[in-house]
Amino acid sequence: MQKTWFDTARFGMFIHWGHSSQQGWELSWPLVGGVFSLPYCQDVPINLYHQNAYTFNPSAYNPHEWA
Repeated sequence: MQKTWFDTARFGMFIHWGHSSQQGWELSWPLVGGVFSLPYCQDVPINLYHQNAYTFNPSAYNPHEWA
């Protein structure tokens, strides 16, 4: 049996770190009222979601330390 990419890929993680994460919001899903399969997905008004970007200050960005 030939191994496929999926069989040998191992664990991976994709992290979204942006203005939505400072409130604990899922990335962009709050704009459509949330999704039942994402437990922290709230219904956030569009203007509040985008206004939140003005307070995002990524000065503590250190992905190597996080990993």
